Amino acid sequence: MKKRALIIDGNNYYNIAYYAAEKKGFGDAVASGFFERLAYSYEAREQEHEFLFVVWDTKVNKRKGEDEGYKANRKPKPEGFYDMMPYIKDTLTMRMVEQYEKEGYEGDDIMLELYYMCKSKGYQVTIGTSDHDLYQLLCGDDVIIYDPRQRQVVTEKSFKEKYEVEPSQWNCVKAMMGDTSDNITGVKGIGKTWAFKIIKKFGSLEAL
Repeated sequence: MKKRALIIDGNNYYNIAYYAAEKKGFGDAVASGFFERLAYSYEAREQEHEFLFVVWDTKVNKRKGEDEGYKANRKPKPEGFYDMMPYIKDTLTMRMVEQYEKEGYEGDDIMLELYYMCKSKGYQVTIGTSDHDLYQLLCGDDVIIYDPRQRQVVTEKSFKEKYEVEPSQWNCVKAMMGDTSDNITGVKGIGKTWAFKIIKKFGSLEAL
């Protein structure tokens, strides 16, 4: 049986836990929400994972230096938003969980490197994130994505059934339709519906 690795998008889990704790007065509710979602992810394959990696963003983002408009539409985080993050990181350290962050890079960049590292070692990989950008990594039965917001598993099969394109074509669809959450414009006049139709017909941006 193949070994299993779980790669967690730390900031994504923290954001979800924070806003879910809004009605509970934040504080400890943020930490408990984070670890509750982490526990669900740990058993996403109905078996525990041997390896657990938690990846974090850093405050300095090199992409903003390359594109001033990148994520410029996002509102500043509320006061006290990051208060529980050091506690969560310290708790993970005490539990001997591997954590990664690199100044100037987003967690996605590091998650991608860990993904390729785990694949090269023949591990089954579970990626814990609600970020749809990572759907393009769904390749074969050895990779799944666990969405902590919806609390559901996304596989290559379920992705194809829903979108009717290959996961490897997802970046082409996103490039055409743009991404409002990151303030990235797509092709003028082409929204989600047309982006899918075009990629289904031509297969790739290069072919188009």
